[in-house]
Amino acid sequence: MNLVQHRLLPLLAAAALLLASIDSSAQEASGTSDADIVFSAGRKMGGYWDVASRLKAVAAESGLDVTVVSSVGSVENLNRLTDPDSPFNLTLTQADALKKYIQEHPRFANHVEILESIGLECVFIVASEQSGIENDQDLQAEKGYRLAIPGRDSGVAVTFDYMAELVPGLANTQPVYTDTLEAMRSFGGPDAPDAIMLVNRPKVLTTEIQLALNNPEKYRLIPVEDRHLADTLPTGEVVYEFLDVPLILRRGQRDRSVPTICTKGLLVTSAQKISPEVRKRLEKIIDFQWMRIYPIDR
Repeated sequence: MNLVQHRLLPLLAAAALLLASIDSSAQEASGTSDADIVFSAGRKMGGYWDVASRLKAVAAESGLDVTVVSSVGSVENLNRLTDPDSPFNLTLTQADALKKYIQEHPRFANHVEILESIGLECVFIVASEQSGIENDQDLQAEKGYRLAIPGRDSGVAVTFDYMAELVPGLANTQPVYTDTLEAMRSFGGPDAPDAIMLVNRPKVLTTEIQLALNNPEKYRLIPVEDRHLADTLPTGEVVYEFLDVPLILRRGQRDRSVPTICTKGLLVTSAQKISPEVRKRLEKIIDFQWMRIYPIDR
């Protein structure tokens, strides 16, 4: 081997690794994979992504290959699952997003199957203390209120749209798609929204909720109690549960809470896109290993 060849070998090896990495990243981005399961899993490092990553690790122990791919949220997850030309055969979605999706695409009603719940995801609305908003009835008034929501394709946007279908008066409140934390900090300023809306697990105190709890003179947590929000899934399960959600627990006691609605996060598949053998092995993992994938205290 001459000197030129000796120096080229490490460069060629590095180039081969780079090409392999690019090919792997391209496969992940497009969802193309030879895996048994291709999982559309929400935003990286988000709650859905965590569940998908734990399922992948547990499934690997049983020899079941799972590829996890990020998405913008529940709607994209369902679009991928029901697209016959995409490889995605497992995903997570909110129950309200599933209900709305089936209403808009009734031909898929028998395609999407619920495998398991990943617990509750609750609606939290925080308003400026100066806004005059005290409850969800105020949001139905023709007062030109503006509600900050984190992204048009987010699960929060789906939830608000569905709430407005069930309670038409909510259409009087205009959604504004923007960063909700920045929106809170801008309350009272020119063109600032009057409130923000989040959907997250009840035990997760987001930065926005902590800010509201620590500054009650500036922010108000808004009860969501309109009973017209009651609805059911095709399975007969309720879409929204009405709960008094504790926000601060001290020595096991409820220190502060807010009445609101909560929907379930659901693990769903398509019978048309998952083989009977893979489904059988997946269901066994769900039956016997679910607490490792979604611990009950999360």
